[in-house]
Amino acid sequence: VKKKNGTYFVSGIVSDERTKNRIIEIIKNQGVGNLDANNLKVNINADYLSGDWQAKLARQIATVKNSKTAFVQLQNETSDYPPVPVELSNAEILLANNAGTIKLKDYTDDLIVLAFVADWAGPVRMLIPELNKLHSENIKNLRIIAVSIENAKDNKIDFEKFIRQTNIKFQSGWADKKFTEEFFRISDFNGIPQTFIIKNGRLRGVFIGASHKVIESLNNQVKKISNQ
Repeated sequence: VKKKNGTYFVSGIVSDERTKNRIIEIIKNQGVGNLDANNLKVNINADYLSGDWQAKLARQIATVKNSKTAFVQLQNETSDYPPVPVELSNAEILLANNAGTIKLKDYTDDLIVLAFVADWAGPVRMLIPELNKLHSENIKNLRIIAVSIENAKDNKIDFEKFIRQTNIKFQSGWADKKFTEEFFRISDFNGIPQTFIIKNGRLRGVFIGASHKVIESLNNQVKKISNQ
């Protein structure tokens, strides 16, 4: 956080519009005067934040609000990224087209991009071509997995048709309802698409939607982690 000439600048911590708006709300609640979205400059990075980031930000804003210029770092270090719960790492994902089952723990050493999708969702059809492009870049140890939020038994024909129509080039299938619900609890969002980056068993990014800005952030984060 940087305060200069009465304006607060926040960079390196925002992954979506909801987070940006929450930051604005926190700053306002700390009594720093009138502030709107145009006064908050955001550099989207999409690194996952620890659960107490809002309280931490409030304390730090309160500390620096009387300074002419102040810097506060909220960025998590790699070791601080939260681990994916064991039950999710061990959960089976049933692959489409009778390709067997996989588990996230099978790919601990890989850079996993896990996307939650549905064949009926328009934004998902925007996301799939972008994930195909990412897949074709041959990034070392990159593994993209798409999981339908629908029930495998009821969704098999429709989803496998969707896979053919969109020419999905990466692993795709279904998991049980709890698997989806737990990831949605992590993101605090119930819509689709939403995409998670996982590396070494730890969550490294959460991306909501399929806008140009979200896709750009997702690609940048994947490449950043692959180069570390």
